[in-house]
Amino acid sequence: MPLSVDSIYINYDRTSSVLIGMDIIEKMVTYIDISKQTGKLTLLSCPKERLTPEFWEAVYNHFGLVQECA
Repeated sequence: MPLSVDSIYINYDRTSSVLIGMDIIEKMVTYIDISKQTGKLTLLSCPKERLTPEFWEAVYNHFGLVQECA
């Protein structure tokens, strides 16, 4: 599955609520590392309720990690 190229912007604005962002992040499964496929810093993220075999395949292909069985 090819990765889409998206931009993420970070704004260090201390006047806004940081907890709003944390509320979103805690609902996601997120991996950030150097991709074994591209050699570039890569972020893979998916909402916990929408995890698919394709997401886990991408995590394995890019980072060599496998889904832990519960």
